[in-house]
Amino acid sequence: MEYKIDCIKKIRALSDENRLKIMDLLMKESACVSLLSEKLQLEQYNVSKHLRILEQAGLLLQKKTGQKRIYSLADNISKKLSKDKNKLALGCCTFDFNRIKI
Repeated sequence: MEYKIDCIKKIRALSDENRLKIMDLLMKESACVSLLSEKLQLEQYNVSKHLRILEQAGLLLQKKTGQKRIYSLADNISKKLSKDKNKLALGCCTFDFNRIKI
């Protein structure tokens, strides 16, 4: 039962288009809020909110370096990426990031 609850948290976190875009960017490289904000043309406040939701779902990790927080995929999520880093297989479902347009 725990597996299904864990999967539901991840699916809910990925149900927002902006969070999918953030994941797509972080699948390629780690980034700070300001860089993600710039690339997505979103307010830093909104990006921070989305990052918090993704982190709480167990999809992301953050490292604090000085004043910046650098976000990257959680280790267990990195292992679930396809070799071309365009698909994320959670076990219950697969997200295809080839369809995401930034």
